Amino acid sequence: MTTAGVVRMLVRRWYLTLSGAVASLVVLWVAVHQPPVYFAQVDVLLLPPADTTQVNTLREGPYLLAPLAGLVAKDVNRGLQPSVTASPTTTLYGEGVREGERVRLRNQGSQWRPVFESGVIDVQVVGPEPDAVRDRIGSLVGDLDRALAERQEAARVAPPQRATLQGSPADPVVQQVGTSRMRAAGSVAVLGATLTFLAVAFVDRLLLRRRTRRDRAVALPGPAATAARVPEAVSS
Repeated sequence: MTTAGVVRMLVRRWYLTLSGAVASLVVLWVAVHQPPVYFAQVDVLLLPPADTTQVNTLREGPYLLAPLAGLVAKDVNRGLQPSVTASPTTTLYGEGVREGERVRLRNQGSQWRPVFESGVIDVQVVGPEPDAVRDRIGSLVGDLDRALAERQEAARVAPPQRATLQGSPADPVVQQVGTSRMRAAGSVAVLGATLTFLAVAFVDRLLLRRRTRRDRAVALPGPAATAARVPEAVSS
């Protein structure tokens, strides 16, 4: 189909062309006016006791920090089990969450066979306000610290023999995430134009076929006319 043919088709089905353009503009406006999303992430490490005067299981067995980290994370989550993803680097905003938080252990295994080998707790916060995201991630780190202290106090662990927490980075970095507005606008424009063209082409071809069949049906003689001409031919 030539460019002139495409233009004639779009003009001929102007109501479909106009509908597609309006729908594309609506989606374009929504995509461009999406509020920004801010994200912060901190790795909270459980450190073994600093006291070296006595043998300590947390120091002699580094993998024993993982169960303790799991208990602390469970306390902060109030017993709720966070989702296990296929990759330990999966982010909340990467999963489509625009406002929320997550506290979970680093999974060194797979989505179906999780393995927690180290006492590293992944803390993530995503939201529409940068200050709120920064305050919330600091609050979660503080909750983990208090939960660890309460666990060790309940177990009557001597202060020199207690594990501690350390956030990395110490000062959480809040960054704006998401796609560029110009890129989103370009993608919506291309997709809208493509879908509109395909819809117009499909409907135009369908209607032209129907009109062709109708014209052929009108041009052909009907059964009554054929029967009327048969006796004339016989009588002659």
